[in-house]
Amino acid sequence: MNSSDSTRMSNHCCWAKPMAEPNTLLALPAGKLQERVDFLEELNRWYANELDILSSIAVVYQHCLPHGNSERILGATLPFLQRIAPFNAIGFALTDEEGLNFNLRGVGSGSFDVTLPRLLDQLIDNGQFGWAVKQQLPTLYKQKEQFNVLACPIAVPNQTLGMMIATFEDERALPPRAQRLLMAVLQHCAYALHNVRLYHQVERQNHYLEKLITERNDQLEHASTYDALTDLPTREHFQEEVRREIQRAQRDGSSMALILLDIDFFKRINESLGHAVGDLILKRVAQRLASNVREYDPLSRLVQSSDISHVGRFGGDEFCVLLSGQNAQSQINAIIERISRALSEPFKVAQHELLLAFSAGVACYPDHAAEPEKLLQLAEIALHQAKQRGRNRHLLYQPSMGQESLHQLALGNKLRHALVNGQFQLHYQPQIDIREHQVIGIEALLRWQDESGDWIPPNHFIPLAEESGMITPIGAWVIEEVCRLQSQLQKQGYSIPVAINISAHQFTHATFLDSLLETMRRHQVPAELIELELTERAIMQDVQETIDRLQAIHRQGIKISIDDFGTGYSSLSYLKRFPIDILKIDRSFIQDVDSNPEDAAIVNTIIALGKSLNLQLIAEGVERAEQVRFLREQGCYGIQGYFYSRPLSEADLLRYLELG
Repeated sequence: MNSSDSTRMSNHCCWAKPMAEPNTLLALPAGKLQERVDFLEELNRWYANELDILSSIAVVYQHCLPHGNSERILGATLPFLQRIAPFNAIGFALTDEEGLNFNLRGVGSGSFDVTLPRLLDQLIDNGQFGWAVKQQLPTLYKQKEQFNVLACPIAVPNQTLGMMIATFEDERALPPRAQRLLMAVLQHCAYALHNVRLYHQVERQNHYLEKLITERNDQLEHASTYDALTDLPTREHFQEEVRREIQRAQRDGSSMALILLDIDFFKRINESLGHAVGDLILKRVAQRLASNVREYDPLSRLVQSSDISHVGRFGGDEFCVLLSGQNAQSQINAIIERISRALSEPFKVAQHELLLAFSAGVACYPDHAAEPEKLLQLAEIALHQAKQRGRNRHLLYQPSMGQESLHQLALGNKLRHALVNGQFQLHYQPQIDIREHQVIGIEALLRWQDESGDWIPPNHFIPLAEESGMITPIGAWVIEEVCRLQSQLQKQGYSIPVAINISAHQFTHATFLDSLLETMRRHQVPAELIELELTERAIMQDVQETIDRLQAIHRQGIKISIDDFGTGYSSLSYLKRFPIDILKIDRSFIQDVDSNPEDAAIVNTIIALGKSLNLQLIAEGVERAEQVRFLREQGCYGIQGYFYSRPLSEADLLRYLELG
């Protein structure tokens, strides 16, 4: 037999010896055997108790979360600690939320002892408290009073939330297995405390954010109902006031009149002296109108110029005055004469002394109409006639002037001719990635220059185009032009998406998508180079229908962006349901983002929301370096605004791209 065989036999013998070990228990003396049985039974009871504690405490903490507090958590923990060892007194020293100070508190009747504050001070003074925190293990200290003090950390990874301090008499009452169980229980306690703190922190942040959003919504609501320059009611808000006055007049059997007035040749002031002077003039006109209407009408509620309900600004240099009461119609000439005298006084602005004249149109209830919209429409017709007849006069509406607003009719006719006569143009504003200073997108913006060379603002003709249905052929022309440009850009080696603004009327049209795809096919434009921009209001009209339409577009590979994001907070809960690619942060939030904490908080929230949904972010209306710096620091790298480029003609855009 060789040595290897001997080794195997030796190993075999070594493994065989333990087989006889169970029989040794039977060979033990009766006393020793009972001692061993008692030990095993006690060990079994301990592990059963340990299992019961760990399983029960999780259930208890679930009932405490998330609306509980630290006292409730500690109170739920106390009975489990008392099952682990016979403590005389138990206290908890918890940190404040900044983690700077420890505050000692007792939980439950009889668990707290007056000696605990003194013990805590001693532990802190002699460094034992800090040592226990550093070690993150139960630390036992012997006191002169012949009792023991246990300091046990309450901690989660990288953060100590507090310390349990307990007194007990016999060291043997806290063997290693009890210490391990104690640490396990306190770790459960630590996570429960941590979760409660996180919940309350998030809750406070949510309350703060809700407050900011509510305040912002109030500001936006005020901005939507009151003119930013004059603080007079806007047209929409004024119409509601007219409606209320008509209802009151119907109950009282009284009358009312609307005076719609326009400053003659005001455009010349803007052209010769600038819009800053023009704005000052408009503010002064608003103040004089409010003052004189208030002086005339004793029933008026015009107590302060900031709360005017009988004078409104309808945009540009157009204002409206509401007269109500038993003698409203008979006093029209008197109030117009009063307004005329007020406005004929020279306006001294920026070393200029200006004299103004105005034209006015008047419509009355009940003689001319009983609906606010119709009454305003008839006043517009009368105003237009007054301007046509030489200005500096006022006219009372007459049926012979027509049933429709001549102003709207004229603009509508011009709008139809504009498309045929090629008066529309597209200007293009680049979107820049500020990290690489590269163009990452282009937005196509519709512009209208009429036959006289005047530029008509989009907010004037777009609503009329939607109302008349002209938005469909105009929108088709825009898509055709963008696809033509995109084809040209590709030939010159550029691969940059171009965004097209789509109105709600276009978006819901049955043939919109088919028409878009056909135009792209003719110009051989890849889907990834076209982006459709929709406003929050457009997508929130019918949520489910919007989702279906957006999904159909998205399946074609066309990008979708939400324009002016942040102005429609109600859409936040639906945002994750929409298949969108890009969020464009509204310029109203960007304007003062570097100086207004509320705007900054809202923009930060939108950026965080966009990142969480993996959306590209574009900030609109960026004009200053401070805004760029703020956006860069917050992680928004897409910029659109005058800081990098104004909207450009097609030729200027190509030159801009060539220059890089």
